[in-house]
Amino acid sequence: MANSIENAAIYQNIIDEELIAGSKSGWMTPPAEDIEYNGGATVKIADIEVSGLGDYDPNSTSGAYPSGTVKTKWNDYNFAQDRGIEFALDRMTPGDSRYIATASNVVREFARGPLVREQDSYRFNRVYAAINADTALKGTHIVAKDITAANILSELNALKSIVEDDSEKAMELVCVGALNLKNLVPETSSTNRHRVYFNERVSINGVTYDDVTIIDDLPILWVPKTRLQTVIKINDGKTSGQTDGGIVADTTSQQIHFIICGIEAVKALGKVDALKEFGPDINQRFDGTAIQARYVYDAWVMKRKVNTICLLYTSDAADE
Repeated sequence: MANSIENAAIYQNIIDEELIAGSKSGWMTPPAEDIEYNGGATVKIADIEVSGLGDYDPNSTSGAYPSGTVKTKWNDYNFAQDRGIEFALDRMTPGDSRYIATASNVVREFARGPLVREQDSYRFNRVYAAINADTALKGTHIVAKDITAANILSELNALKSIVEDDSEKAMELVCVGALNLKNLVPETSSTNRHRVYFNERVSINGVTYDDVTIIDDLPILWVPKTRLQTVIKINDGKTSGQTDGGIVADTTSQQIHFIICGIEAVKALGKVDALKEFGPDINQRFDGTAIQARYVYDAWVMKRKVNTICLLYTSDAADE
């Protein structure tokens, strides 16, 4: 049992490492001081609101300065996603001498592949859903446009201007772009007035990313286009046609090209709520080792900061 506990801790470290290395939505995780999470299905997130200026009155008997207000609310948010997986490793395959390394490889492959894809796909879709649900903003903040080398920089600049104008440049912005469009940027970058930098290392909300493209101070994180969809299907892992699990584009989905977002607009959290290993001598279900992981997660867009979100998408259906 001691080895099982020790291995579970190792697997947890592997998952954390791969999420940091592979995910392009890690910047959505709020600072530790802004959240309270003690396990379970609920997390508290701080929301701070301050009042504006008033008139200074040196003749006032009650004080020259008008009273300002600071409101700090700890709002409760529930995790919408409660997901799980079990990997079964037979005692005889592979041999005992190679077992630990193989188990680690299984966990690492799961974390860098299906887990990273699902986390990013869900979070980016939640950002789209929030702006799409805002009837006052969606008409200007969601732009349908096919992207080419000739218009990619001008369209990004126009999108950025919309966000900066409506939000009054209230916070730092980050852009997430579909990877298949990345090569269009160098094709046109030398023939326009925009400042473009390639392969930069950038820190966003405390998370460091490599291979970042910066256009006029806007960092672009490139992700596979399958993670940028307007409609997603969350497979249950059990129903026929869904046994591969994960998140995929729905047949009605449209391809998102770019999302520009204020770095404080989205608060996302994911926790491996239970990571267990049952060795062959403990596991009663089959002659081998079972590795079980339960992952709860969600992403919430702050209502007062939806105006810092803007996106470009195409009217074409998403690839299957």
